[in-house]
Amino acid sequence: MEITLAKMVSLLIFVWLLAWTPYVILSTWIMFFNAKGLSPVLGVIPTVCCKISAGANALLYGLRYSNLLCQYTIISIMVIYS
Repeated sequence: MEITLAKMVSLLIFVWLLAWTPYVILSTWIMFFNAKGLSPVLGVIPTVCCKISAGANALLYGLRYSNLLCQYTIISIMVIYS
């Protein structure tokens, strides 16, 4: 149980770092360097990564519980064959 929890916490921290690092890099760049050369698309990408982080956390928490995963599988099969 403790090993599973440690793996889950490690995975959540990794996903959090992966999602928020582009935003931190862009914010730091804007603070210390000229931001006029950055394109709007370059500004949107870190924001989208942060938004994906919230969805990824919910998905990871949901996949941790086998009952929820079982129900999702049943619903998926029902949708496919209906």
